[in-house]
Amino acid sequence: MMIKPDDKRSHPRVPIKLVVDLTATDDKTKRLAMAKDVSLGGMFVEVSKPLPLGKSVVVGISTSGGPAPILLPGTVRWNHPTGIGIEFGPLGAREKSLILGIYRRR
Repeated sequence: MMIKPDDKRSHPRVPIKLVVDLTATDDKTKRLAMAKDVSLGGMFVEVSKPLPLGKSVVVGISTSGGPAPILLPGTVRWNHPTGIGIEFGPLGAREKSLILGIYRRR
């Protein structure tokens, strides 16, 4: 994967098309959304109504055969007319393994 020289991300993003549960941690409202790219540092999620910058969120990703979704804590870092950029908080081994598995499938 080629990284543009002006890209300041620590981790390269890979394109995906994945339905996720997006929950704002302060109001617990769960929304279905479409993740469009992901890295170990964050993801872009298409939403019809962007959330405010700095909003704490949890992204839930269901795995095949998994009993419960894997939850990725994050913060809204930028808005776009079609969605939001989320920076992940600290991730455990299970969460990192999920994202690295997505990398390998692309």
